[in-house]
Amino acid sequence: MPEIAENIPPWLPPLDPFSGDWATYCERIYATFCNTLLRAKLCFRGHRLSVRKSPMDQDKAATFWHMTSDGRERCAEEDRVPDVRKCERLAWACALIQAADDESKTNVWASSRTKAYGPADRWVISLLDYSYVVIIEERITKADRYMLLITAYPVEYERQRGKLKKEHQAYEASLAQPIGCG
Repeated sequence: MPEIAENIPPWLPPLDPFSGDWATYCERIYATFCNTLLRAKLCFRGHRLSVRKSPMDQDKAATFWHMTSDGRERCAEEDRVPDVRKCERLAWACALIQAADDESKTNVWASSRTKAYGPADRWVISLLDYSYVVIIEERITKADRYMLLITAYPVEYERQRGKLKKEHQAYEASLAQPIGCG
């Protein structure tokens, strides 16, 4: 059974609970996604924040499905199943991105990952207790540099939160290291 912490900081939007009718709920949270992320013209670390729109599925952007469904089993995108915990917290992603420069609200750190297309420079924004994270990937093209919202999710287990905390602390420690001359 997941160990979701329910100490919700007062600056976060309220949870948007599932109403029992998936079609209506899905449309409501997609409107939230569009208003808070897709059309919001957000920036992170001085660069515009984009979301992956294609492939569209049921007239909804790809990032929306990634942020509202469970993909822990590394299944194909079309086989992902809705995750109500992710759905009800969808508006939190925008709030964390907007609060990323406020150390009294969020933790932020760089995290490199190796992906099928090569190394990926990612940023993690978390609540102070590591119970919710937003993942953003830095993208550089010949003509542009931007940030791509990858996903956001509640961190269900204390062990997972501990791993994130260690990763964050290691990043902070690396920033404190003096740069050698050689």
